[in-house]
Amino acid sequence: MNQHNQAIVFFDAQCSLCWRTQKLLASWGQSTTLQFVPLQHFKTYQQQFKALETILPEELRQGIRVFEISTDKLYVGVAGVGYCLQHCRFPFSLLGWLLTLPWLQPLLIPLYEWVARNRTRFLPPLSPEEEERLYEELSRVLTN
Repeated sequence: MNQHNQAIVFFDAQCSLCWRTQKLLASWGQSTTLQFVPLQHFKTYQQQFKALETILPEELRQGIRVFEISTDKLYVGVAGVGYCLQHCRFPFSLLGWLLTLPWLQPLLIPLYEWVARNRTRFLPPLSPEEEERLYEELSRVLTN
């Protein structure tokens, strides 16, 4: 993995909304900038990157976490979504830039937190078949 200009996006692979959001972001993304990793594999990366040592796995369930490898910087919640979108094709990159505007943060952060807390209301949990297919797909991606 080329570590320059790359970020690891940790998402809950057992959450339907998280999984579908990851699929959208991956399809809008630019080549290999974003590497999507289920938080269920977090411990492996935590051992690999010192900047992740202080994060508790339970914290990851509270929303998206994006770890920029070259700077050891962690983007959380709205900042994480903004980071991902900024690394997508236009017009999504423009939306990512808009999410970083300071005057929008008082509106966006509570909205994001509400969605994160209520995510299972929007989409039902993955079926056992979807979950199995997801892990097969992720295993292929993570071993390449």
